[in-house]
Amino acid sequence: MDGLRLYNLALKQTGCGPRVFAPSAFGSAVATFTHEINAALVALAMGELDRNGIDLKAA
Repeated sequence: MDGLRLYNLALKQTGCGPRVFAPSAFGSAVATFTHEINAALVALAMGELDRNGIDLKAA
């Protein structure tokens, strides 16, 4: 994903586990992610949370 910059994403705990959501504009998502990209984004985010001693379930 070289050159791709995403801002204001939300990492949320859902019934299906953690998911990454893009912001919305005018009632519609500004971006959507395939399951593979979502899994990669979640892994990156969880790694950063772990590296900084933050537990998503406690946040």
